[in-house]
Amino acid sequence: MEFSGKETIPIRGTNYVFDLRILEPKNLTFWYENPREPLPHEFKSKRNRFLLYLDYFKKNDNVIRLISEIEFEGGVQQPIFVKEKSSGPEKGLFEVFDGNSRLAAILLLAKKNEIKWSKLKCRIAPENLTDDDLDHHINKLHGGKSPSWGWEADSRVNNMIRLRKKGWSFRDIAAEFPGDETEKSVKGKFLAHKLFSRLPEETRKRKWSICEAISKGPKFQNLEKKPAHKRLLFEVIQLPNQAGATQGQLRDYLDVFLKTPIRKLRKWIKNDELGKIADQRKKRQASSRTTSEKRVREDSASRSTVATTLKKANSLLVRLHEDLNNGSRDKILAKVSIAEINVKMGLLKTHVKNIVTRWTKLKTNKAS
Repeated sequence: MEFSGKETIPIRGTNYVFDLRILEPKNLTFWYENPREPLPHEFKSKRNRFLLYLDYFKKNDNVIRLISEIEFEGGVQQPIFVKEKSSGPEKGLFEVFDGNSRLAAILLLAKKNEIKWSKLKCRIAPENLTDDDLDHHINKLHGGKSPSWGWEADSRVNNMIRLRKKGWSFRDIAAEFPGDETEKSVKGKFLAHKLFSRLPEETRKRKWSICEAISKGPKFQNLEKKPAHKRLLFEVIQLPNQAGATQGQLRDYLDVFLKTPIRKLRKWIKNDELGKIADQRKKRQASSRTTSEKRVREDSASRSTVATTLKKANSLLVRLHEDLNNGSRDKILAKVSIAEINVKMGLLKTHVKNIVTRWTKLKTNKAS
């Protein structure tokens, strides 16, 4: 197996020179914060976490597939991305930032034949690669725009949480996913993760897209104020055949879900009638449209009255100027016109005040 040389990779405006070299698996260590397969919490305080993590990978479907693929190809085709650890108990080993599953597959194969499976192609990052640029490169490989191997939705949010713990702002995290994420959407993902973290890990992983979709629904933040509805929502998410219904009904009509009595919701769920949540929403929308149309008609009538009043007032003003210019003979008529204009102007102010009051109430009702 021959693999050597150097490769220059531009990262955020800086050209970094990577070494291309063959390394033995014994010189490598896992990246335990890997968003795709993070180290299980119960392993973090263990001294022999390397072996525990490797044992954890035995049941990983991706690793099982890779073992068969590597055996068929005769080795790992794609180089793994590593950087030498400069501190800690594993100082001097190379940490695998891209290729944990491939390393696990080789290590498991080496248990059967250590000589055959004792080498790995590695792309070694230089010492001067900064932590932020390292994270950016990882994002580019897996989670950014046009990734080499894209992360699933739950892995992407795990990576966002990892970056946040390292001090990245929501805006900086969103910038790593141009065209896909905004500062608002990243905050929504964090809120969804916090809320749905109570779900069993496997359920949350399989249903993350549903959890994320529900987090975008109206009144999502009010879910914390409704613990009984929250528990029921978790039950629905975990049902095996509720994916479409959960996304379609509970995301778009979460506001109705929160206002519907628990007993009625349980009955709908039992009878597979979650569609009734949408029916309730439609009824409310129809009622709201009727009220809105009535207000529009009233407002239109008010605007028409105001326009008519303005027209009459303008006409009287024209007559007033004409009468005053015609001499003393018509001054009495001019004074009568002034009094009439004052009355019309008073009516106009009343109409304007009524319209302002109506619009204020409309905005208040809409906001609530």
